[in-house]
Amino acid sequence: MTDFNCECADTNTSETLETYRTRMLERCGFAAIASNPPPGTASLFNGFLRDAQEYLYRMYPALRTRRLFRWRLLEGERYYGMRDNDETWTDVTVGMSAGAPGVIAFTDDPPDNGHLIQFWPGDDPLPAELTAYHKYYVVGSNPEYNSCEVALTENGEPLTLSDTVAGINASYSPADACVFNMDPYKNIEGAWLVDLNGQWLPMTCGIPPTFYTTANQPSLTLRYEIRQCIEVFPAPQSEGYAMYIKGHFGLAAFSDDDDKATIDGQLVYLWALANALDYYGKPAAKGVAQQASDTLGQLTAGTHTGKRYVPGTIPVPPAIMPVYAPWPGEY
Repeated sequence: MTDFNCECADTNTSETLETYRTRMLERCGFAAIASNPPPGTASLFNGFLRDAQEYLYRMYPALRTRRLFRWRLLEGERYYGMRDNDETWTDVTVGMSAGAPGVIAFTDDPPDNGHLIQFWPGDDPLPAELTAYHKYYVVGSNPEYNSCEVALTENGEPLTLSDTVAGINASYSPADACVFNMDPYKNIEGAWLVDLNGQWLPMTCGIPPTFYTTANQPSLTLRYEIRQCIEVFPAPQSEGYAMYIKGHFGLAAFSDDDDKATIDGQLVYLWALANALDYYGKPAAKGVAQQASDTLGQLTAGTHTGKRYVPGTIPVPPAIMPVYAPWPGEY
């Protein structure tokens, strides 16, 4: 399928958690011991940074976390896991050789062990041992021969395949750095169904229970609802449809020294520093808080790009002189 997102490996210019923590310690009066703080101090300052990022992420949308998330829709299936989106997966065509274990052949390098992979029929049907769109684990990856094997569990026993087939459609998961999961609690801007002809049709949020009366009546899948999972209605009548939701991905891990902030790191640092200075009763807290607020304002304004309105910059056309139009009979 066509990709509608930027490269997942976006350059993160933020400093590491350790760097921000060291800078905060220095600003709070611990410069002499910033590289080796007392027990509990590093955890305290890490908490300031994590709390700042969580707060900013929840409160403000202008932090470069928007993304189009894709779910392949399966025939007859109405329920989809929140983390089963697959827009960052790689679509390929593979061959399969019968054997114990069966071998999956790729044109280029295979995915690494531990990645998820799913198959569906192409030129040939799937071997009887495989279920279409079921997620298997890659094992026995062999870049030298562009091949791998698959198992039902991570590091499990490779599956035996009874048929040799070619032209099978497959899709495998990305590296951990490219995994984006939608946060259902952030603003969702819209959802669309992409039909078999590639046409995007808007989907309506909400499925009134009265609709279940016609659950088995064929129709396009144009409604969705987010609860513990994502429900679509009615169930797709065939394979090949996809649902896209434009929303926000969640925060990456920010607890180890080498971790980086998901949103703007300098903003997170300033917000956390203001809280830390206030915690220690430092008079500089107010100034840093204003600096953080100004930085957030500039980031928010920058997201308006060409839509940004600055008063006085749009020329106002001159007023048109009125034309006297006499009433009938005044001639």
